[in-house]
Amino acid sequence: MIDQPFQRISTTRVSEAIVEQIRQAIIDGQFQPGDRLPSQRELAKMFGVGRSALLEAIRILEKSGLLTIRTGGNGGAFVTAPSIRQVSDSLDLFFRREGATREELAEFRIVLECYSCKMAAEKASEEELNQIEKEFNELKELAEKGSAYWQSFLSREIEFHFSVASLSHNRVSLAVLHSLATWLHSFSSQMPELYKGRMINNWQAILTALRNRDGDLAQRLLSEHIYFFNLMRPSKE
Repeated sequence: MIDQPFQRISTTRVSEAIVEQIRQAIIDGQFQPGDRLPSQRELAKMFGVGRSALLEAIRILEKSGLLTIRTGGNGGAFVTAPSIRQVSDSLDLFFRREGATREELAEFRIVLECYSCKMAAEKASEEELNQIEKEFNELKELAEKGSAYWQSFLSREIEFHFSVASLSHNRVSLAVLHSLATWLHSFSSQMPELYKGRMINNWQAILTALRNRDGDLAQRLLSEHIYFFNLMRPSKE
């Protein structure tokens, strides 16, 4: 950390300027996750601002997940390690505010999620493929438990989508997909149980393609899976 990481503020939008400087300092690596920022008194002196503007900026940074505020003798404002959840929550809020439809989300998933599946065939390690097959077997066991576990099965099936996407080793794609989780669970909960067998068979074929390192086939199979269950609005076979 350098001695004087910040510049005096010379704008009427004081709190926003403070937020931008602190955010940029974190991005530039001047402060690492776990580092404590200078005290409020020191920060106010560095920025040349009043305490109220500084506190407002700190509140904004805390709400955005960049800072964690701790109280007590060893308290202060600490830099928070970035996480997928922070990105996901922001995107989820945006999608909800914009009122995206199920069809729009499905079309988007066919582009992003299916390409991630293709990359998974290339990037996943043998250990990761073994783990994903273990998760799939657990999903099949849940399917065999009967109607009382149907909603649990649907919830686990959505999580399985994320597990497969994670094999692409692309954190940006995974963060965006996780941001859709709430809506995916909501849409999935309306699925009739009679499609259980088709869902299991689809995933079995996709995992076989992944195991064979056939990314194009894995991408096509997942695209067909998402298309059928989200764009055809199935009600009966």
